[in-house]
Amino acid sequence: MPIPFSLRYCLLTLGLTIIILTVARPVWAVRPFITDDACVVGYDNGQIETSLRIDKSRYLNLNLGICGLTEDLQLTVGWTDGYYREEPTAGWSLTGPLLQLKYLVLESKPLSYPGVALVAGATPPWGWGGFTPTVWGEFAFLALTETVMDRDRLLVHGNVGISVNGTKGTFTWGVGTQIKVWKGLCAIGEVVSADPYAANPSGGGAFQTGFRYIFSDNFQLDAAYGNGLWGNPRPHSWVVFGLTLVFDSILKRSKSPNTNLKQQPGTH
Repeated sequence: MPIPFSLRYCLLTLGLTIIILTVARPVWAVRPFITDDACVVGYDNGQIETSLRIDKSRYLNLNLGICGLTEDLQLTVGWTDGYYREEPTAGWSLTGPLLQLKYLVLESKPLSYPGVALVAGATPPWGWGGFTPTVWGEFAFLALTETVMDRDRLLVHGNVGISVNGTKGTFTWGVGTQIKVWKGLCAIGEVVSADPYAANPSGGGAFQTGFRYIFSDNFQLDAAYGNGLWGNPRPHSWVVFGLTLVFDSILKRSKSPNTNLKQQPGTH
């Protein structure tokens, strides 16, 4: 069967991203994880997250670019493209931009108090095809990250917030964990209810489990399987693959010698 254009495009994007890999810093909880972390990339650092999610109705490619505006504040800009397989909107689709701000309130300390961050964002009803929202969407949530064991061997992330589409509000939450298994190999898992990034969140719950391999401080790869647990409609089962890069000093702005990165070495 021929590979759809959107899938070929996503694979090409992953390949080109690896080729342009440069100096980067460690990462924590990233897409395809839905549960976000209480970490920011740091002043003038950047991050790229791209993931391909496949289920019975679509190939969905989510792309996120992140820039550290200050040591405590980061901006995320993203878009979604892919192939929608259900009528009447079957075909290639593109929507965006997704805009998000994350402010780090309290930095996580290993074997101590959790990190705390505030996150808010919006998705406009722009684009074409089956992924395009029908109304503006806004979301806001609180993110927590706890380092349970030393050397980031066990991380726990929690989110709680609200997603609003038009006049409809949906309660969102998520609990996720990452466990170091062997060298750079980590097991990941989460239970979530209503992805804030979704164009029309139904409030349905799902789980996701898989593996993350941290090749170096430069990049990591992810693979996971997910399935719906509740909701009407209940989310379809899916597989997802992701790649994450974090770049140092993307705009070459001068930094204070006392500047401290807000990310801990290890995993995201």
